[in-house]
Amino acid sequence: MSAAVDNVFVANRTGAVGIIGEMSSSPTTAMALSASQFQLWQCSGSVTDPDLSDKSNVPFFMRTIPSDTFQGRMLARFVHLVQWHTVALLFSSDSYGTNLMSTFTDEAAKRNITIATSQSFSSTDPRTHAPAIAAIKTAGTRVVMFFGTADQFVALAREARAVSILGSDEWTWVGSDGLSGLLPLVADKSRYSNADRDLDGLLYAFPVEQGAAYAAFQTRFAAKYPTAMIHRYAVLYRDCLFAMARGIMKLAGRLSPATVLKRSYPSSISLADFLDPFDGTSGVVTYDANGDRLGDYAIVNVYGGKEETVFTLPVNGTKLVPGSAALKFYGGSSTIPSDVPKYRLGYPTWTSATGIVVMALTAIMIVVVVLTNLYLALNQHESSVKHMAMPFLTQISVGFVLLLSTVFLSIDVPTVGTCHAQAWTFVLGFELVISAVAAKTWRIWRVFDNAKLRKLAHLNNGRLFLGCLAIMAVQIVIMVVWTALAPVRPRKGVWVDDHFVRVRGRQPRSRDGLAGRVGCVQWRVAPARVGARVQDAPRALAVPRIRVDSLHCAKRDPVRDRARAVHVHFQGRVCARQLVDPVGDCPLRRRFCLRVSDRSHRAQPGGRSACASAAAADAQCRGRRVWRLV
Repeated sequence: MSAAVDNVFVANRTGAVGIIGEMSSSPTTAMALSASQFQLWQCSGSVTDPDLSDKSNVPFFMRTIPSDTFQGRMLARFVHLVQWHTVALLFSSDSYGTNLMSTFTDEAAKRNITIATSQSFSSTDPRTHAPAIAAIKTAGTRVVMFFGTADQFVALAREARAVSILGSDEWTWVGSDGLSGLLPLVADKSRYSNADRDLDGLLYAFPVEQGAAYAAFQTRFAAKYPTAMIHRYAVLYRDCLFAMARGIMKLAGRLSPATVLKRSYPSSISLADFLDPFDGTSGVVTYDANGDRLGDYAIVNVYGGKEETVFTLPVNGTKLVPGSAALKFYGGSSTIPSDVPKYRLGYPTWTSATGIVVMALTAIMIVVVVLTNLYLALNQHESSVKHMAMPFLTQISVGFVLLLSTVFLSIDVPTVGTCHAQAWTFVLGFELVISAVAAKTWRIWRVFDNAKLRKLAHLNNGRLFLGCLAIMAVQIVIMVVWTALAPVRPRKGVWVDDHFVRVRGRQPRSRDGLAGRVGCVQWRVAPARVGARVQDAPRALAVPRIRVDSLHCAKRDPVRDRARAVHVHFQGRVCARQLVDPVGDCPLRRRFCLRVSDRSHRAQPGGRSACASAAAADAQCRGRRVWRLV
């Protein structure tokens, strides 16, 4: 950085009127602050730091590359145009990553794009990598936006491959222009393995460098330097040179050559007096009020060790312009993948192998029941059959058929009708079987308990059938009341690894998980997407709904320097013995007893929703299922 500032003083002493450079943000910022004191114009073709857009500090600085503010907005536009509705953010904790994260988040909110999780990492502390990757894996999305540099990506990529979220056709990674040097970096076989070079399907954004004049420039360059290649940012710096020359000529014509050479500009001079839009090698060069380039972006696709431009995103366009090559994701597919996990059906379908086998076995059992009952009916006058009471055997057979038919109602997509039909057929079939068995058992008991050998009345089939009908009538009333007051309906949701994510609404976003139907059950549990898991989740639970949105650290997070809060949406009561942050740096060991409420509580030690003591918690929660979030 000191060398960069020294160059500013050298330029001042030698009578220069402008400077081109530097490549990175820190030395460029130092140069711009010094150059402004000497009224030296400065242009960069690679620095994107938004701080240099503040002209109160650097009034003589301009650039032929868009700033990170503009890049973040363009990346959000790209996500919107490919119809992804939810993404995860993974960004470096330096100014480059945080600036992109901030601008992308703001633009995403305007375009109804959900940020499933936003995770930062430190390039100097590898311990921050694994927690960030783990949080992204369980966030409920399959699109990862990476805001960092090439060397940072290589380190994160190793963690991502270890948990199978990179190098998979189910996951898509999109990076910023910091990944433009990734392929040359991993080409060094002495430092990087073949796994590091497995980058198929990776996408990143980069300012368009090939305008209408690029082909002619490339021809002249190849003729003069046959063995050389045109590196990234080279064309942008070429346009920097022309922009500087045009600005100097503009000022010389407006003021005088002597004024420009002496740098004795009037106090009213500004970038607006210097900037002159033109058709450059990288395309049309125009600026905003801060001297930042307003340029198109290319979406670059990495596949097979090569980089190809697959889309161009115009500044003012509403559609993606196809590039020179076809888009390829991991595995070679050109179909844009979903931004949410693949469906895991919670039911067998009519055409699935499981569905066919289950239906076939069920049908066989129904046929066996029907044929057996028919055989007994044909031989009902036989003494062995007559004593078994053929009417009740028929009732039992009908009950078994209803019970088995419940299986057919559970096949394929559940509806409100099939959800209720399953309950009705199962309960009525069960009651038919049990009431018939109970009637036969009661009659046998009365016969063998007749110690005085009295003539027993009211034991004929008709009387016993009336008793069975009474039982069925009571059950039907209960079912009617239940169906009217507490109807069941299919719930949308998905199991992601060990996590069930409950989905709300007809068109859910992946902040709540993937849309899917998982049976006709009225309760669901949604662990926090930052990594919490509910252990040993039962199939039946007294608590209708529980949702843990995030975890709370009692102290500030040393890595990301921000706190998270526990927000629990619930009805009923649930007792949590432990809440532990998945990163492991701030465990909450206190016990909580969350009372009945329709509001969202912040569960903290000593809070209103916490039990007064461990003893009180045990007393109030005794006999109820205890959940432990780890």
